[in-house]
Amino acid sequence: MRDADTHSLMCQALLKSPDTDDAQRLAFQKDWARKHAVAAAPMSDAPPPDRIRVGYIGSVWDSPYLRFQMLPIVRAHDQRAFEAIGIAGMNASWAVRSAFDEFYVAGHLSDAQFVEFARDKKLDVVVELNGFSPGHRFGSLSARVAPVQVSYINHNGTSGVSNIDYILGDEIASPAELDPNYTEDIWRLPGCFACFDYTDSEGPSVDPVPAIDAAGL
Repeated sequence: MRDADTHSLMCQALLKSPDTDDAQRLAFQKDWARKHAVAAAPMSDAPPPDRIRVGYIGSVWDSPYLRFQMLPIVRAHDQRAFEAIGIAGMNASWAVRSAFDEFYVAGHLSDAQFVEFARDKKLDVVVELNGFSPGHRFGSLSARVAPVQVSYINHNGTSGVSNIDYILGDEIASPAELDPNYTEDIWRLPGCFACFDYTDSEGPSVDPVPAIDAAGL
C-alpha cells in the first residue's frame, strides 16, 4: 500500500472491525509505520525550558470533538508552567485560536516539511489528536519532533509508530491485557479517556423531559 492516506483510513476501519483481533491490528499498524515513516536526522539536545511547550496537532480544530473535548483541557493549563501550541490543518475560529499561546496552520506542509516546522517550534511534548483520520502527522512523528510524543482521542488502538511514547486510554478502552499489542506505553486516565464539555456550545439548554411535567411527576 503506497498511498499513506488510504492506508491510514484502513487503519481506522480495522480498529472497528469485529473480525480482527488486537494482534492483527498491531501487525497492520506496524506495516503502516514501516511504509510511511519519514527519515530525518536525530533531534539535537535542548536546554530545559522555562515553561513546557505542548503542541496539540488537530486537523480541524473547529470540529465538535476537538472543540468540546480538547479546548477545555487546553484552557485549564497552568500558564506558569505550560505553553499550549495549537497546530492545525486549516485555519480556525477566534474562539479556538485564543485558547492557545501560539496557533499555526500547517496543513500545506508535507510530512518531511512538517518535521522541520515542528522541531523549529522547540516543542517539549506533542500530542497527535487525529488518530489515522486525514491530516494526521504520524509519518512526521516517526522521525520524532519532540522529546515526548503522545497519541490521544481518535484512535484508541496502537499507532505502531515506534517514536510515539504514550497513548492515553482507560481501563475500558485499553485494558491491561492489551499491553503486549501496543508499541506505546498506555497511560490510563481515571474514569473515561474521552470526556466532552459542551459549556461553550450554542445548542439549546437541556430542560426536563416534557413527559415528566405531563405526568405530574
